[in-house]
Amino acid sequence: MDQFYRWVWKQEEGYTTQVTQDHANGWMRDLAQSDYSSTNQTNCQKAVKMLFKWQEHEYGSSGWEPQITFTDRTGSNPRDYITSDKPTKVRDAAVEYGNIPEYSNLNVAERGRWKQYLAQRFEKPKENINEIDGVGAACLHHRFYDFRCSERLGLSELLSELIEGTV
Repeated sequence: MDQFYRWVWKQEEGYTTQVTQDHANGWMRDLAQSDYSSTNQTNCQKAVKMLFKWQEHEYGSSGWEPQITFTDRTGSNPRDYITSDKPTKVRDAAVEYGNIPEYSNLNVAERGRWKQYLAQRFEKPKENINEIDGVGAACLHHRFYDFRCSERLGLSELLSELIEGTV
């Protein structure tokens, strides 16, 4: 829906919530000429149909029948799926992505870059970034991937306080 509204705003040269069937048909024409996959095109069309169906139910407006209809040519099976030997590798890569390295393993320039990143993330001056900030960021990262920070980092008391927000 975000893409649809952005497209409408671009056409209208300003913000509006009053989308019309002409807007929907125009966006479908643009989608048809785009490089988006048939799955994406179909999903976009379904979303716009649901918007007009909701407007019909809520406000009594007329429904929308698109001038162009998309069909998902890929079927119900995903084109690229993870085989049984890959989940561990994918999970490990996901865990490592965005991981904050050990402070002692960084040279001076790398430490500066990481401190700058953490300062932006925690919205505080770079000179006020300390080891606790790095541990907190690592904890948040690992919590996102459903790790128990205290076991992962071996700092159970500190991390439980970080997680509870009491630090």
